[in-house]
Amino acid sequence: MKTRFLIILTFSTLFLFSRGQTKNHVFFSLVSDGYEIGCHGRNHIKVSEKNQEQYIETEIEPALLLLLEYVFTISSFASPFGASTTYLDSILTNYFTL
Repeated sequence: MKTRFLIILTFSTLFLFSRGQTKNHVFFSLVSDGYEIGCHGRNHIKVSEKNQEQYIETEIEPALLLLLEYVFTISSFASPFGASTTYLDSILTNYFTL
């Protein structure tokens, strides 16, 4: 199936993997159809709830490990609740391109 939309879907891994293995086929189908699955953090925690180094260690790195374990290529990140900082954005460029 050819993609009809230019869209990047971002999910917190809590959402993605709390659905169970039987639901993950939807994500694999989206990827095989050419859609990108982006990162939205491990537990959907607002950036301001932790210091930024802790946020990377507890939200970003574990989420990436889980997503990559399922063979997703991850290049995008969307901050939960749209919250971010200039400093965090500069660190995230080490992990993501978009």
